[in-house]
Amino acid sequence: MFINKSNLVEKITNKLREDIVSGIYPQGTLFNQEDLALKFNVSRTPIKESLNQLENEGFVERHKKRQFMVKKLNLKYLIQIYQVREVIDGLSARIVAEQESSENVKKLGQDLDKILEKMGSIIHSWDHKMWTQLNVDFHANILKATNNRLLVDQLPLLRISSEMFYPTVKTHPKRALSSLDEHYMILKAICSGDGALAENIARTHIKVARKFIEESIL
Repeated sequence: MFINKSNLVEKITNKLREDIVSGIYPQGTLFNQEDLALKFNVSRTPIKESLNQLENEGFVERHKKRQFMVKKLNLKYLIQIYQVREVIDGLSARIVAEQESSENVKKLGQDLDKILEKMGSIIHSWDHKMWTQLNVDFHANILKATNNRLLVDQLPLLRISSEMFYPTVKTHPKRALSSLDEHYMILKAICSGDGALAENIARTHIKVARKFIEESIL
């Protein structure tokens, strides 16, 4: 049965990323392309492309010839990511809020509201993995809605900060409640068309997340 090459690469990439995030492949794990090719029963070509993609996203880094290593956590690097995200998330919120097309903002508002409803519904039963994914979806949707190529290219930064680093902190439901309120404030500011307010709230939200991480790790 013929399998589209791009679909195969995406499937392998998603599986490796999921295993990295879940801890199946801990920090510092070395990936050998030949071994992965045997595991997935494919040639080295899709494996190489998958690892290159994960390198671009920041989940792995080159180690030796034909080897990649799962990136090790580093508080300094993590803080730098959140410093950059403060600017990216703030600017994205401003751009979207100031868009001339009210229909696009309305559609985005509806999509974000649905995400926040799901986030609110899992707080008491607490599903950390689902919370993390919904959090990524919320911020990614805003980033994509800017239609700004340079900002959209920063999606890997969002993913690595949220999916790889943030889960190690193990967000407590109490923090999740506060975070949910902050997300609703961002949404309200965007829908009101107040770019300055949307940027300020979005930046503050990332600052609070950064402080939470610092206090949790130190």
